[in-house]
Amino acid sequence: MPKSDEGKLNLRVMPNSYEAEQAVLACMLLDNDVCTDFLPKINEDDFYAVAHRKIFAAIAELSREVGEGKSVDVIGVMSRLNRKGELDAVGGAGALETLVNSVPSTANADYYLSLLKRDGMLRTIIRRCNEIIERAYGDDNVDSVRAFAEAQFFDLNAASAEGELRHVSVPMAQVIRRLNSIFRKEAESGGLKTGFDDLDTLLNGFLPGQIIIVAARPGLGKTAFALNVIANIVQRDPSSVIAAFNLEMSASELAQRILVNMSEIGMQTLVKGYEKPEDWDKIWGVSSKLTPTGLYIDDTVNLSHEDVLHKCRSLKKSKGRLDLVVIDYLQLMTVKDKKRNSSRQQEVADISRGMKIIAKELEVPVILLSQMSRDVEKREQENKDGGVIVEPKLSDLRESGAIEQDADVVMFIHRPRDNTDAVVKNVQLIVAKHRNGPTGTLHFIFDGDKMKFKPAKNAGSSFAAVPKPAPRSEETGFDEMSYGDEDAPPENDLPADAFGGAGEE
Repeated sequence: MPKSDEGKLNLRVMPNSYEAEQAVLACMLLDNDVCTDFLPKINEDDFYAVAHRKIFAAIAELSREVGEGKSVDVIGVMSRLNRKGELDAVGGAGALETLVNSVPSTANADYYLSLLKRDGMLRTIIRRCNEIIERAYGDDNVDSVRAFAEAQFFDLNAASAEGELRHVSVPMAQVIRRLNSIFRKEAESGGLKTGFDDLDTLLNGFLPGQIIIVAARPGLGKTAFALNVIANIVQRDPSSVIAAFNLEMSASELAQRILVNMSEIGMQTLVKGYEKPEDWDKIWGVSSKLTPTGLYIDDTVNLSHEDVLHKCRSLKKSKGRLDLVVIDYLQLMTVKDKKRNSSRQQEVADISRGMKIIAKELEVPVILLSQMSRDVEKREQENKDGGVIVEPKLSDLRESGAIEQDADVVMFIHRPRDNTDAVVKNVQLIVAKHRNGPTGTLHFIFDGDKMKFKPAKNAGSSFAAVPKPAPRSEETGFDEMSYGDEDAPPENDLPADAFGGAGEE
């Protein structure tokens, strides 16, 4: 910016209203109910005048001691400021008396608070913008500066999204309206359908705001499973808007895998060159079906959760909706502006938390593919001669702590070791955590050459028997079904791959 403009910017007074600050403090001193209501909503940074910050700090200190016989009123605040040696700094006893007389009543307290919060947010935005300007002057790496800028505003959005305590009647009314629409057949029950009926029955679809983890060891089809879900959704509703981020392969590779999945022409046939004329008809037909859909692919490397937020927010704004976000895979994501001495586990925790905020802000289910640690392989090796069936558990998630905490659903793709080298494999989809419902094990046939998951129905049921001590429920057909417990989730976890290689997925 020209120097003249820069000078004008620096000479401007930051947004503030002395009168609004005074009125808020007066209302808090005049009415303890107002004080109790306002304290969780305000902090010292909301006040511009130094004297008002000191008065607010005294009020906050006294409020924490109310149970000890202290009074949150002008006399109590005056005494506290005097004891701290700050009474003269705020203008003395006379200034406090003037302050409490600045409002005729507390009737407009909420309005005064809105003015205070407005100016406080504007000052915060200005400070963040100044930090971005300083960063832009001192760093010639445009990607770094852009990521820093997005992170600043991401933090603002995260803070504003935390919300307030609301009476139960408010969300209850939303639930009742939703249920009434379902009852009247005006809306579909449950969330976004995956196209796998048994999984949709178990989970009731993927719900807005959910984080769904899909984990497996390499070669078990994490990426292929995600692509199956995507293909099922766009075939069912071509207007669905889906953002698929793949950090491991190019967009063209991913598109080829979708083509293989939907055409059911094997990857090897496609790579070597199709031999039958009808193969080309299938390929062209799938391509024609995908062209008008709302599927978008991003193959950016070094992707951060700030990047995902920026791109998904733009996509939702331009299309008017966003139905699903898929990340392949979590451990390949990066953290911009890493904290000094932070561990990779802490970085993954930051990414996981960032993705949870994205899911809530954009009201969209997010599928995160995840790697597994090698602990499950070690357990299999230890029990290879003992006849013990080893399955993944939540602690097998790589850098798992925050992931299993933030996830609403955790699913493992697991293959019994008796068909390790087969191209077509019997696999289990273990729903190890389900925050809002039952867990269970589903059985699939995975064809790695065609990138295709199909329910295992050969036993007359979409669930094959699993040799476990817990009996199978005849009523539901789910193996060892149990309801998810936040404090003690079932012992099953996720492995990881991404929209992986032909041999792998």
